[in-house]
Amino acid sequence: MASILGSITNSTPINVKRSAPAPASLLVTANGGGSPDFMCNGAGVQLNAYTAEPGTQFGIWTSSDPGNTILNSNGGTAYFNSYVNNCYGIDITVSNCFGSVQKGITICVDNCLTGKPVYKVYPNPASDIVNITFDKESDMSQLPQFIKLFSEIGAKEVKNVEAEERYSSADFQTSRTIPIPVNDLLRGVYYLKMMDRAGNAETVRIVVE
Repeated sequence: MASILGSITNSTPINVKRSAPAPASLLVTANGGGSPDFMCNGAGVQLNAYTAEPGTQFGIWTSSDPGNTILNSNGGTAYFNSYVNNCYGIDITVSNCFGSVQKGITICVDNCLTGKPVYKVYPNPASDIVNITFDKESDMSQLPQFIKLFSEIGAKEVKNVEAEERYSSADFQTSRTIPIPVNDLLRGVYYLKMMDRAGNAETVRIVVE
């Protein structure tokens, strides 16, 4: 009996981790590594999160601008895409029974094709007007010929803007902006579709509040 008690008393204590996952142990990469800070407009990238800590669960992936990004996730992987030139923060939350930690990556979206117009759609979400502002260096011949707005429910066309008629106006020459009123629309998700003379189209997801 004494020998059994002695062996229990002199046993080595087991160290049990009692803290949230360490940020340093979490790695987020795009397309498996390389240069994750740049993406061609509309190209899409695969995001991966890794951790060596046992008992860690992958949670929600989030975008700094949900209105202008596509983000589909499943555990430690996610697909990111955007058709709006900007820099976006993409984060994932991981957790264990002691807490959670958030870590992410910044991806900047830009045009890779020369001659393609650079534009910004704002505000998004919107409640009154959505503005489309084109870079002053954009070639006028490359600007959209038609701009249409579709509802997410039923894909119904709710707005149709003859963009070329706007380009010759004094307001556009000064601001390079096309305003689209949305205060007459029901709250919800809409898709702004811009089509050029060659039939190429770009789509931006809009939220009307």
